[in-house]
Amino acid sequence: MSCPPGSGHWRAATARPGGYSVTGQGQQTAAGPSAVLVGTQSPDEEISQYYSAHYKAVVGFLVYACGCPEPDAEEVVQDIILVIRDRHWPTVRAPEKPEAYWYKAAERRCRRLLGQRAKRIAGGDPDEHLLGVAHPTDQFAAVDLRQALIAGIRELPPRQRQVLWLRRAEDFSESETAEILDISVGSVKRQLHDARERMNELLRMDSATWEAGIR
Repeated sequence: MSCPPGSGHWRAATARPGGYSVTGQGQQTAAGPSAVLVGTQSPDEEISQYYSAHYKAVVGFLVYACGCPEPDAEEVVQDIILVIRDRHWPTVRAPEKPEAYWYKAAERRCRRLLGQRAKRIAGGDPDEHLLGVAHPTDQFAAVDLRQALIAGIRELPPRQRQVLWLRRAEDFSESETAEILDISVGSVKRQLHDARERMNELLRMDSATWEAGIR
């Protein structure tokens, strides 16, 4: 997919970054978090900064928390940024954390994509498209912490995966997580509690240890 038309600055700033990590780190530029999207910047400059700051993290959320194959996740994220740029930027940039809109729109698009694919492939499981790694309880597998975390997250039900990722890896608040996933704050609390309990069982670690790794 080609980048949206615009200045050379836009094309340079929105060049697809390198790989992303399970921890979701690296999603912000040296200039700082979302609050920098104010001042005298042009809309294209603001969107370029927004894109560069959060692209890798949104792709990581779709791949690891939503079960979206990486090529599809990248395409979804690219599509959503075009929609934001062309139609919604004045509204999106207003909240304290404008990236929440990107997560919400991308999660919805990914869910529709996987639903359509599941209808075409009888008995298909979207989770099969996730990165294949050895299970952490396999005594014959030499897995590092990153692989163990991915494998543990894969074992969670979809909603628990998403809540855990948004709350612990991306540091969204309970209310922001509820808004992104279209669920209640109470549901966010329950899903996070259940996800943490299940991860403790799967990884046989205390919460502080594996949560430090996922951040």
